[in-house]
Amino acid sequence: MIRVNAAQQKSAYWLDRVDASMPIQPIYRNRGDVADNRRHSGGKSRTLRRRGAVLFAILAINVLGCCSGHELFISSAAAQQQPSASAVQNLSVVMQNWHRYQGLAVADIIFNNANAFAVRHVIIGCDFLDPKGNVIATRATTIFESLPPASTVKIDGVHFSLREKSATPGSCRVISVRTASQPN
Repeated sequence: MIRVNAAQQKSAYWLDRVDASMPIQPIYRNRGDVADNRRHSGGKSRTLRRRGAVLFAILAINVLGCCSGHELFISSAAAQQQPSASAVQNLSVVMQNWHRYQGLAVADIIFNNANAFAVRHVIIGCDFLDPKGNVIATRATTIFESLPPASTVKIDGVHFSLREKSATPGSCRVISVRTASQPN
């Protein structure tokens, strides 16, 4: 028995050398039911099926989101963003004490958290002034400690890099904050 694949069966070279009385058995590859010459077209159809499945899933999610509770999804997302915006307004810098070192300004900052919930990842921005009182630099840093609700907390050793030798520390403000319930 001669084993040839489908492409070789069509070839004139094999037709000349094969006796008509000899049975010819095609060679199958990959999956036992697909001949070698159809292997590549199967990949294309699988890709198209995958794309169709992905598009169907996206469409189904949009339809289900639109028809069943889509407004609830939007309102819950807005509710997560609202506490963050109000949390910034209810978190304030009460006092700051500065220490200067070469290329470094270190602050001890007291925060007042007037929120009814704990906050974390407080990002503060501090201005640095020249001798005339003009802002020459603004630096920001993140304080990773959690501040409990309705409390006043002192954070020591908040570092800012500062190359300007004549700069004096100015005021600090809260730029951003996350509620303790928000994900990282």
